[in-house]
Amino acid sequence: MYLGKHDLNSYEKGIENEYLINNRSWEFSSGSILGTNTRKEHGLLVSAKNKCGDGIIYISKTDEIVAVGSKKYNLSTNRYRDSVYPDGYRYLQEFYTNPFPVFTYVLHSSIIKKTIFMTSKLRGVVCKYEIVSSPSDISFFVRPLMAHRSIKSTQTSEDFNDFECEITGKEGIVILGNEEKTYLNIKNSSWINSPMMYDNIVYEKDEKDGRASLDCFWSPGAFEVNVKEGDVFFFIASMDPLNISFEDMNRLENKSKIYINEHCPSINKKPLNEMTKGLFLSTFNLVVSDPSKGSPSVLTGYPSLRETAFSTFVAFPGLLLSTERYDVADRLLDKWIILTRDNDGVVPASTEPGFSEVPSGDSGLWMIYALGKYIDRIGSFDKIKLYWQDLCLIMSRFLEKCEKTGLFQDSSGLIGLINDKSRSDWMSERYGDGFIVDRNGFLVETNALFFNALKVMEYFSLELKDKSAYVEYKENANLVLNSYQNYFWNDHKNCLFDWFTPSERGDEIRPNQILAASLPYTPLEPEKGRAVVKTCWDFLYTTFGLRTLDPQDEKFKGRFEGHADQRQKARFRGMAWPWLLAHFITAFMRYYPQKSDIALTFTRPFASHLVHGCLGGVAEIFDGAMPYDPHGDFLSAVSVGEILRVLDEDLLEFDRI
Repeated sequence: MYLGKHDLNSYEKGIENEYLINNRSWEFSSGSILGTNTRKEHGLLVSAKNKCGDGIIYISKTDEIVAVGSKKYNLSTNRYRDSVYPDGYRYLQEFYTNPFPVFTYVLHSSIIKKTIFMTSKLRGVVCKYEIVSSPSDISFFVRPLMAHRSIKSTQTSEDFNDFECEITGKEGIVILGNEEKTYLNIKNSSWINSPMMYDNIVYEKDEKDGRASLDCFWSPGAFEVNVKEGDVFFFIASMDPLNISFEDMNRLENKSKIYINEHCPSINKKPLNEMTKGLFLSTFNLVVSDPSKGSPSVLTGYPSLRETAFSTFVAFPGLLLSTERYDVADRLLDKWIILTRDNDGVVPASTEPGFSEVPSGDSGLWMIYALGKYIDRIGSFDKIKLYWQDLCLIMSRFLEKCEKTGLFQDSSGLIGLINDKSRSDWMSERYGDGFIVDRNGFLVETNALFFNALKVMEYFSLELKDKSAYVEYKENANLVLNSYQNYFWNDHKNCLFDWFTPSERGDEIRPNQILAASLPYTPLEPEKGRAVVKTCWDFLYTTFGLRTLDPQDEKFKGRFEGHADQRQKARFRGMAWPWLLAHFITAFMRYYPQKSDIALTFTRPFASHLVHGCLGGVAEIFDGAMPYDPHGDFLSAVSVGEILRVLDEDLLEFDRI
């Protein structure tokens, strides 16, 4: 990913692009490519977890001043309420990833390169400074701007009253405050004790989205290091005492590069194109491991930083199977199946504390979907044999009334909500005392997932020669097949009802119906499947996703604007979701396999998006109307995973590269 001076020659252009890297665990670094933070979740060193369970920003950023002879250059850029100062972005010549973010500054005949990288060996971040050229010696000042705050909040100057800075000799300095510690160091440097407060810092992205946008940083002082052409030095910020030799920094950087390149070198032994390479690299930020347990997790995205069954298993095929990370996929399935075993056979909606006590809805059906994809890819049934009783128990919870899923199966074979308060479908976000979207009874996508799961289990039981299970799943699948179109088909609109009860029908046009046409096993006749695709294309398709509601509906909110409650409602009343577009493309290719060129056209806008926003990544949601701006998580697991999956499975792009 390369951006040149044309992309960086104004503040407004530069702040539209963001970088994000992590240490393959729960620590990450992110910011705009100008070096300024545009979201309160941005930070040079951020941990997605701490002892209280919240993400913590340890160090917000660094400010750098370079003295060449009698001339001083401030390489930093900060946005205050009334001004942009300093404006160091003027010296930024280029930005690229190698795969780590690299900033090249040109100060007349002096060229300085800054690389930000993370390594699995360090719960911290490293800034590497290289003096590429300089006509004379340089005095380089690196000033850390501290935070020690939750990623969910901002601060004022009073919040730093208890902060302290201690000099620790070889370990540099340690910053104490808000019951957190950050260790900072530059080898062979001097520490200048000069505390400063940075007040009224503005976050443009938050301001645009109507969130709290004013913050405050505190800096205890600056490191000064004297260097000349050809010199390299490292600034290290860590959550732990610094016990890594500074001589090992280059080795650790190279080792981290090699790891990424070895896991993302090519597809089918062919070089990646820029779009696919960007998506591949983003998967490393979305799949992390707990160093204490060694178990992998799929993060919902940044900055949400959650772990849910929905995001994990929707994104699973693209993030792990299309990228051929089968070992991680294997361990992730082990983890979730064991979690489910401990939860009485019900896949919890989330791994967060307390979520095993709330209804999990269709989480288990998404797991069976992902497991079916996994078996198709690896061609071995060893895992099914190992966990067969667990999988049968998971399915049994959908064949009975189960408070933990919040679902029951009725005589039609379909499964419905036990009551209108037991919802945990993907649209079940609450507003006040109710839900943003009213859905009751039998949900269209839940029953499509149920049919798919029954057919997958039917296939598994046949391979394992479990005759009784085979008969049970086959009979249930036939029952659902016979009922699905009878109950969900909307003759008037030539599509599927979004939900129904014995007395009501949800006849608003929503994208949930596309799953009935896109899942590996469909309960729809071809004619009705094509009708669903046509309806979604005619009413819901946009450049970056399927809208969550027909624009002609009176409740439609196509842009993420207005007060906070209006923005929240817009998520499911008109905003467009890329993961749904991927399922639309899958369904389109099922019914129009000869029109792959048209289907490929649906993915091309993302090539541009990958270099605007979080570089290499795809946002969670987009406006459902012009200007189609991105919102929500600036890097989303389901968006990245599903675009990768559809490029691989349906468009065969990985075979053409």
